Amino acid sequence: MSRNPSVSMTRQQQDFVVRMVQTGRYKGVSEVVRAGLRLLEDREDEREARLKAIESLVQQGLDSGPAGPLEDVGSIIAAAGKEPET
Repeated sequence: MSRNPSVSMTRQQQDFVVRMVQTGRYKGVSEVVRAGLRLLEDREDEREARLKAIESLVQQGLDSGPAGPLEDVGSIIAAAGKEPET
């Protein structure tokens, strides 16, 4: 990859970048783009972690054994409202 790749932006994105630089929060376009890439990287890391967690839960379900018959939903709801037996 070249050291300074070109990036195509819509007019709206260009206007946003210019506003961010004009506020003084960023020194230039490159800083704005790097900040955006850091946010994207964080979001992708979070997405990957969520997917791994889901895959783990699915595997736990598969490892728990064969599925049994589903109880009557009404009895499940009624049991959830009862005090635990001691």
